[in-house]
Amino acid sequence: MRDESFLTDELLKQLMAMGEVDILVGMATYNNAGTVAHALGATQAAFARYIHRERTALIVADAGSRDGTLGVVRRFNPRDLQPLLTSQSLRTVHQIAVPYHGVPGKANALRTIFAAADLARAKVCLVVGADHDRLTPEWIERLVGPVRLEEFDFVSPLYQRHKFDGLLPKNLLYPVMGSLFGLGIREPLGGENAFSSRLVEHLLGQRIWEGEMARLGIDLGVAAATAVGGFRVCELALGGRPASRGEPVAVGSVVEQVVGSLFACLETHETYWQTDHSKGEIQVKGSEPEPVDERLRISRKRMFDRLRSAVVELGSVLEKILAADTLNEIRALTGSGEREIHYPDELWVRTVYDFAAAYHRSVMHRGHLLQALTPLYLGRVGSFVLENLESDAAGVDRRLLELSSTFGRLKTYLRQRWSATGE
Repeated sequence: MRDESFLTDELLKQLMAMGEVDILVGMATYNNAGTVAHALGATQAAFARYIHRERTALIVADAGSRDGTLGVVRRFNPRDLQPLLTSQSLRTVHQIAVPYHGVPGKANALRTIFAAADLARAKVCLVVGADHDRLTPEWIERLVGPVRLEEFDFVSPLYQRHKFDGLLPKNLLYPVMGSLFGLGIREPLGGENAFSSRLVEHLLGQRIWEGEMARLGIDLGVAAATAVGGFRVCELALGGRPASRGEPVAVGSVVEQVVGSLFACLETHETYWQTDHSKGEIQVKGSEPEPVDERLRISRKRMFDRLRSAVVELGSVLEKILAADTLNEIRALTGSGEREIHYPDELWVRTVYDFAAAYHRSVMHRGHLLQALTPLYLGRVGSFVLENLESDAAGVDRRLLELSSTFGRLKTYLRQRWSATGE
């Protein structure tokens, strides 16, 4: 049975007054005063231009913004957008802005949005970003289609990116989610997603809303639960999504949050991934986006220096995490010159699986363990960039497929390390 007691009385009152809707759009906001008005305007324009025959609702779940975000939302008036609209809505458009309580984070916001969609019996629930200014009415219309018209349960975005943009998802999240969960989506951290009513109901009943998965990052928890539940998934090609305008985050914090969430998924669903499952083909709606062709500055020297320093300074820590052969191979490759360092796929896969198993066995404080992975990750992506400097986007994609295959081939190694004792 789903627990919706976390919803405030004020939100429940607004939802009851609103009644049932066909499409609910939710935004999770936190200090997005500079971009939230654009997101609201794009949503309202989509309601008026493209889905004006549907009963629609817009809910904004704010995590306690300190920059006036909620004030911008409350002052937003759809009539201000009259020059942008091609027609008037034929159905009532509801807009609710409510702060959600608990630890600021996307998990609480997403849970609030899903609960609102469930209570309103929405046939489609969209979650869109308020942290950038690229959202368009057309994106919202296109996100609705696969769920409303083709009975897909989960729509994952496919953004236009540089071939070296998103190196953490490419070198870790995409191949692990594809190999262990059969969900090879290229944007597992989301941004703009669509959900069917039955998937929303399923997710609300999952144990993903508290604990490490919720604290570190809920997107992977949602993706894993969707895969394990056997729901229909597709990717939708959208335009370019610029980086968030939020405060910059150190790479170590990103690795700790994202990889920690991934390892929490492995623990939650260990019975599932330890059994072999066929990997279904993910349909892509729309044309594959062309890669962004621009110079992207990446300091490989700094990455390799971090790797070398870690091997020396964190030697005793890495000995507790990595298998002896794995650690010896990493030490050997750091003796090469900058342009000769090669962190091969199989070594990287064994590195990740050793860390996942050590995380599971709690060989040390999990935060410290994840921090120790950061310099190894930097060494790996520095090697990946160096090896693919002359490759086009298609060549990089082929390399990622090879990496995913290696993650799948070495799953037995993960099983062995996962259950190992006395190390």
